[in-house]
Order: sequence, then structure tokens, then C-alpha cells
Amino acid sequence: MLISYQKNGNFGFQSPRVERIFSGETGNLITQFIQHERAIGRSEKTIESREIYLRAFNLYLQRFDLSFNDLSVDCIEAFFKSMNYELAMRHNSANHLRQLFHYLYDRGITVTDNLPSTGRMCAGYRQLNTSKSASN
Repeated sequence: MLISYQKNGNFGFQSPRVERIFSGETGNLITQFIQHERAIGRSEKTIESREIYLRAFNLYLQRFDLSFNDLSVDCIEAFFKSMNYELAMRHNSANHLRQLFHYLYDRGITVTDNLPSTGRMCAGYRQLNTSKSASN
């Protein structure tokens, strides 16, 4: 609001655009995906929603030092649990993740766009369950 007043003497009553930073290798790939979404004409509202969910996911990946090729269904489930997502939030997040995984697969970055259960626990899932057990 102050910036618009300084530029033209009028108060602007719209929220300023927030730029979300994605760091690390996974963050660079997510940034490429977001740029691709803009290039194909996705609405800014959709892109903003994707940025919010994918930023949280990227932070989770960095926290547990995971790459996209390390992921399994167990890891995604651990992410949802770590965020305490209710059903609607899980659905929204899963939709954005699914689109990201399709993008990565189509470009040969991941070996599959269908994350099978590995039968083993994801590092993040183990750590979450260990910390909950210790607090009880």
C-alpha cells in the first residue's frame, strides 16, 4: 500500500504479490514446473495455490534430505501427517503433487509418475512416529 502511494499518490488496496522461494535441487524443479504452468496459461489463482502447497512439500523434502526419486506413497503419507492435513487439504495437496509428478515424469526427471508403496518406511515417517512415541 505504501509503495503504490509513493509511486502515484494513491493508496492501493490490493494485497501485494508474494514471491515464494523454492530452494535446493527439488526447489529448482518445482520452480521450473511453476514457470511451465504460467507458460501454458494456468490462472494465477491456480498457480498461487500450487505454490503454497508445493512450498510446504519442498520444505518437507529438504528437512528429510529427500529427492523426487526417493519418494514413495509412504513418504507422501508422512508429509500429509506432518502437516496435519484434513481430508480436503489432503485432496488439494495430492492434486498439486500429482500434476508436479506428471510434469517431472514427462521430462524424464523421475522414473515413474506412479509412486508405488515401497514396503519400507520413509525417513520422515519414521522420524515423525519416533518423536510422537517419545512425547507420550
